Amino acid sequence: MGTPKLSDLWTSSESIEYPSRWSVGLWGPAGGGKSHLIVNTCPGPVFIANFDRDISALVKKSGRDDIYVANLHTEGLVLTDKRAEELVDRFQRAMDEVTKMGGGTFALDGGSALHHILEQLELARFNASQKKRGKEQQERLPALNRGGINAQINAMLASISNSPVNFAITHQQREIWDQAGKPTGEFEARENSQMVYGVDMEVRVFSAWQSAHRDKKGNAVPKILKHYGRVTLCKHNESAVDTKIEDPTWEFLTGLMELE
Repeated sequence: MGTPKLSDLWTSSESIEYPSRWSVGLWGPAGGGKSHLIVNTCPGPVFIANFDRDISALVKKSGRDDIYVANLHTEGLVLTDKRAEELVDRFQRAMDEVTKMGGGTFALDGGSALHHILEQLELARFNASQKKRGKEQQERLPALNRGGINAQINAMLASISNSPVNFAITHQQREIWDQAGKPTGEFEARENSQMVYGVDMEVRVFSAWQSAHRDKKGNAVPKILKHYGRVTLCKHNESAVDTKIEDPTWEFLTGLMELE
């Protein structure tokens, strides 16, 4: 057939430049190191839509000057319906600005908190239509259309997947306790355990204290907080699933996806 004669509207596969960007979901208990990984290892500039706790101290400690934070957390605030609407609006505007960037990383720190905010708005709409409050509101909570809320979140994030910006999202987990009130060592999502963000990779991140000890040369090693990770999903390299990582970094995680 030969090479077709086409206008400059078309670009051959040999000339197409494909952006190298990845999306990673970070799951784990509070204080497990999810925000730590984003702040310290994601390629800059890093834009963090923070629905989680205040991370200003963490950002300052990192020493980086290419991190920008949109504070959307509700720590210490009463989450009214109006406040919830304002937070969602600010998040969407922040995301629209980031998608125009040519690179870097956009991080949604606190996917579970955003889910809670959208639940509140769902309840507000339901109660407005039913004109009921109080006890009725709590009784209706389990019947919320959480699948619809997940769809809302993924619709918001669709623009990021079509941009050259890397994407990270965190979702908090809580430990499951047995009937005797003792921790089982197993965790579940704080909100909907069926949350699906459509990312390239999912990693469970957690931390543990390493006790003070002496190394092989007899030098004293102080007590230190160590971070760990375990890959639970890797769409581009299934052999990476269940990989256990000490001090996980963005570069190492995305490197696993490029191995196949």
